[in-house]
Amino acid sequence: MSATEGQDHRADSGRGVGRSDDRVRADGGSRERGAAAARALRRGTWTGLDQASVMGVELLAAILTWAGIGWLVDRWLGTAPWFLAIGALVGNGAGLYLVWLRGARLQAGEDRRAREVGAARPEGDGEPAP
Repeated sequence: MSATEGQDHRADSGRGVGRSDDRVRADGGSRERGAAAARALRRGTWTGLDQASVMGVELLAAILTWAGIGWLVDRWLGTAPWFLAIGALVGNGAGLYLVWLRGARLQAGEDRRAREVGAARPEGDGEPAP
């Protein structure tokens, strides 16, 4: 393929994109709404992944902290693995409680945002409230 054929191909594809852009603009800006929805979805996905990683770290930190305290008590009292096991169980409970608290806060925030978006929407815009 020669260089001019490649340029012709790019020029044709550019004209095709321009025509579809005109149709999108005539559609009332659905392209912009689609892009905004995609950005919101990505932002929500990253926020969810961020919160999930924080929850995992909190759970692990609680288990290791309480197991470490149990290990220290075991060394101090000379009791084999008893306080280590108790500390790991206490840490697991504490970590799960922290995960539950964070999840409840996230859910409350999502509910609040959904109410705000529903209240901000004009009546009769054709889209149901979430």
